[in-house]
Amino acid sequence: MEKTNIALRFELDRPQLDRAKIRSIAAHLSDARGKLFDRELMMLVDMRGVLTETQWNRMRTFLDRLSNAQQQQGGRMPRRRGPS
Repeated sequence: MEKTNIALRFELDRPQLDRAKIRSIAAHLSDARGKLFDRELMMLVDMRGVLTETQWNRMRTFLDRLSNAQQQQGGRMPRRRGPS
């Protein structure tokens, strides 16, 4: 997705816009985002199937905190520092 984002930015910065190419890149990016969402959702479904209620609640709390941190940083993932 990052490469496609870069390609889209590059096309948007060109002096002459190629609408067909931009539309194609945007469709590819949208498709990639959709596939990523599906994979992440199914991963959560699989995890939910094996976690206890307590473990699931801890996982949800962690994911909520991560989501809040991303929103505060403008959608960027927080960087990890050192081994955890």
